[in-house]
Amino acid sequence: MQLYMKSVFFTALTALTLIGCVEKAKISLPKAETKLVVNCFISPGDSVVMATVRLSQPKWQYSVNIGALVDDISDARVIITDGTVSDTLTYISQLHFYSTGINAITIQEGKSYSLTVTTPDGKQVSASTSVPVGKFGIESYKVTIIRNKPSLLEYSTELIVNDIPGASSYLAVYEKNILAIKNDTSKFFNDTSSISGGYYPHFENDENIARSRFVYSNQVRYDIGGDTILFSRHYIEVLNCSREFYLYHSSLTRAIESSGNPFADPVMMYSNFNNGFGCFGAFSKTIVDRRIRP
Repeated sequence: MQLYMKSVFFTALTALTLIGCVEKAKISLPKAETKLVVNCFISPGDSVVMATVRLSQPKWQYSVNIGALVDDISDARVIITDGTVSDTLTYISQLHFYSTGINAITIQEGKSYSLTVTTPDGKQVSASTSVPVGKFGIESYKVTIIRNKPSLLEYSTELIVNDIPGASSYLAVYEKNILAIKNDTSKFFNDTSSISGGYYPHFENDENIARSRFVYSNQVRYDIGGDTILFSRHYIEVLNCSREFYLYHSSLTRAIESSGNPFADPVMMYSNFNNGFGCFGAFSKTIVDRRIRP
């Protein structure tokens, strides 16, 4: 009985002690800090240079983003230079990006460029990139039809790209499909519409492995029910990228692919802007295409 009373006493004492320790915690969260997010990609032959300037979303601040352009900054000073010639990009409100005038600054292979963005509240970011020299040579581009029915189209693609000797190469491949469809199933519509298939990004480099060529393959399938596929064209964009362009877009692709997967490894987004986020990169592009149907 005595042992039981001691147990009850110590239980009550412990409970009173814990109750006495409870109080409201006052935690001061870090002040929300926004940074500039800038994206600008240049290529030889472009008549204008375009850039977007936005604000980041701080982790300690909650806001509802009701549109993709909510955080646009329209009063920044955006300057691009090759070390000799400089040009200021002007904000175009209808298009929500900054742009140079036509042929204001010439983008050339092998040259380096810098981009600086300054806002009236004192934020400033800068980044540099070099335009890669040459384009990848296309050794072969094959399309093999697997299934070809009025409402079903399935085919495989194989692309072999020759490496550019003498330096590290950074390859990006973007695949796109254009379809024209006749609506046969609707009672209310009997017209022809076109759709654009999604991009399938693919990235490779020879930074650590010497190679003479890159091989890329994919399989594409469209099943549109009872409607008819009238026309199909397949496009592949082959990009010789700057290292900055390559690292940014490959990390962006990994982040998108892992979104919503609780078992995926976290992806650290690449950025080459000092004091900000985003990418200033360069590329040279080759486009190959093939008509699949008819």
